[in-house]
Amino acid sequence: TRKKDKFEIVRINQSGELTGYKELKLWVELAIKHPETKFYVYTKNYKAVKKLIASDIVVPETFTILISVWHKHGIKEFNKWKELPYIKAFIYDGLFPLVASPYRVN
Repeated sequence: TRKKDKFEIVRINQSGELTGYKELKLWVELAIKHPETKFYVYTKNYKAVKKLIASDIVVPETFTILISVWHKHGIKEFNKWKELPYIKAFIYDGLFPLVASPYRVN
């Protein structure tokens, strides 16, 4: 594939949610195969993330999972996983997001 045909950054499920662990695992496997591309996903599917963490899959540094945190939802999960290099929080206060995308497109 030519360089101009490749994506530098992929936001997974721009207007949806992860269907489950199988989908998350497939995206991580795709990221492993394409280390030149950064992948990120916003999710409230804590079950899928928990299963990924418990698996033997090594998540590449080019893959970021943003745990959606709003009001009291997601705080417990984020606090358990925040030391993992691929976990970040997307904090929403009800009016405005307090954390933006993990990547900037130049």
